[in-house]
Amino acid sequence: MTQANVRLILHFEDEPSSAGWIPGALFNKFLMEYQEWESAGEEAFCEEPANTFMFTLGPPSGPVTICYKICQTAKEFADQLSSNEATSSAAIAILDVWTTEQDGKLIAHIHDVLPNALNHLTPARIFVLTAYPRSLPKELADKIPPENVFSKPLDAIVFMPILMKQLGIK
Repeated sequence: MTQANVRLILHFEDEPSSAGWIPGALFNKFLMEYQEWESAGEEAFCEEPANTFMFTLGPPSGPVTICYKICQTAKEFADQLSSNEATSSAAIAILDVWTTEQDGKLIAHIHDVLPNALNHLTPARIFVLTAYPRSLPKELADKIPPENVFSKPLDAIVFMPILMKQLGIK
């Protein structure tokens, strides 16, 4: 498999159990929309190391592998974003905005990853997920297109077609 045939999705989320359903939903949406594409079916979907999901699609232009990685820390996200895989593939970032501190206070941990994401990706390739869409940090609201901000819980019916379009698989 060549790097040109890989699409990397990096998801920054401190609670990976809340995001693990997304790669499976994306895989199923592709299979429903493009039934004529060759695929190994459910056997094509695998969870490799923890929080990494991969599946291969068979569009007419040739096989494409989707690699969906959930990063729990800003360092892990930065390391993955600067990897050869990210720089040589059509990478997309999905960023969680808020986290809860030990005392229950909400903090915007997106500040730890947004500058790095913007250094590597265009704003159109960055999606933001938040339970508080009306309380976005100003610098985020100024840099990310409003149509790329999604409320939690995430509506798969709305989000999946947008994510599929951004992946650019034909």
